[in-house]
Amino acid sequence: MKRQKIYEFDIDAPLTDERREALEANIEKNAGLSRSRSNMAGRRTPTSSTS
Repeated sequence: MKRQKIYEFDIDAPLTDERREALEANIEKNAGLSRSRSNMAGRRTPTSSTS
């Protein structure tokens, strides 16, 4: 299968060491939020069918 670009955009502000550290800190700070949401996604509700 041939690879195809889906999105292409200009970078207004390159990722400097300072911005990279801030980004990584923000990802670590919010990592728990994504785990709790993904755990909720797999749960079955009492009204879910099992077939």
